[in-house]
Amino acid sequence: YARASAATGFDGAGTLFEAAAGTPRLVQAPPVLLVERAAQNLCANPRFAGGTAGTIGSGGVAPSDMEMTGNAGITRQVVGFGTEDGIPYADFRWFGTQANSSVNILTFNASGGWVCSPGQVFAVGLCVRLAAGSLANITNIRYRVQERNGTSQTTTSSKTPFTPDASPLRGQRRVETHTVSMATTNNARLQITIAPVANQPFDLTLRVGLPQVEAGPVATSAILPPAGSPGVSSRAAGSLLHAPAGGLPPAGTLLF
Repeated sequence: YARASAATGFDGAGTLFEAAAGTPRLVQAPPVLLVERAAQNLCANPRFAGGTAGTIGSGGVAPSDMEMTGNAGITRQVVGFGTEDGIPYADFRWFGTQANSSVNILTFNASGGWVCSPGQVFAVGLCVRLAAGSLANITNIRYRVQERNGTSQTTTSSKTPFTPDASPLRGQRRVETHTVSMATTNNARLQITIAPVANQPFDLTLRVGLPQVEAGPVATSAILPPAGSPGVSSRAAGSLLHAPAGGLPPAGTLLF
């Protein structure tokens, strides 16, 4: 077995682990060998580095390359950070009452988006669960890819609703395939949007983990940068090698 980089997988107990370069990944139960293509995670901060717990505007700071917005009447909090079943996560809370149904937004790749062009296809995914509060007075929660032009103006957005619950984070990974559609688009951002009922109080905390953006239509396992070093990270391709002493015979059957 060969792979030139570290790689992640979920073991038989459902815990995320990291295998060193050149080390096979045995995942699931019963264990199976995971061999994947090379890929990059274009979401630069899947470990949520650089954030500070607290209320935004009063000491709380969103993780680097992320943005947490709220409308008038809404308080935003970075509740905290940790790991759940080996998954690095951050908890984000919105609460209050606003006079309209405009969305409150959590944005990844906030500093400039990932570079893209019309016709390109990306697999975008992340894990989201309800960590506290409730979905009362929430009209919808959506998973959105925001396409933008060179002056950071929105050209179009995909909007896929989902309903997070309190079950384990590892089982709530949502993956969408997005094709860049607008001729003027040159970058895109991954977002979660929360639309409340106007003039009604709401309070919810979302736990978010493993945000990932990959070129191509198929999502692969989580790709994480080294701890403390956020940035676009890569996983090398894995491969199986068989080189028996004396070489291969002219004919035969090989069983793995």
